Amino acid sequence: MTNREIPLNNQQLKSEPTKNKLLRQLLIVVFIGLFIGFMRPFGMDQFTLLLSMSYWVFTCICGYLIYMPLINLGHKYLAKSITTLWQRVAISSLLASLIMSLIVPFIGWLFF
Repeated sequence: MTNREIPLNNQQLKSEPTKNKLLRQLLIVVFIGLFIGFMRPFGMDQFTLLLSMSYWVFTCICGYLIYMPLINLGHKYLAKSITTLWQRVAISSLLASLIMSLIVPFIGWLFF
């Protein structure tokens, strides 16, 4: 049977990250932060390259640590009431974005 033929309550989401998967994802997030820091967007060219890269790596890691658990919790707790995957991700991401919007000014204050 394919996943769409299995009743929703019997479907298992593989949302429990293993240690290797978590480290691999964090490494990707660090590389993305380094790339953004190297590009120095939003007027970051007035700061040193090291400061720009460290700011963006720290911001990307914070974003990952906020978004991934909330999206996984959204899959777990919203599955019965919201059957469409993208809607659960959208709702979870909206909540994570609200939290991240409170953290980003603090990160900016911390670095600058």
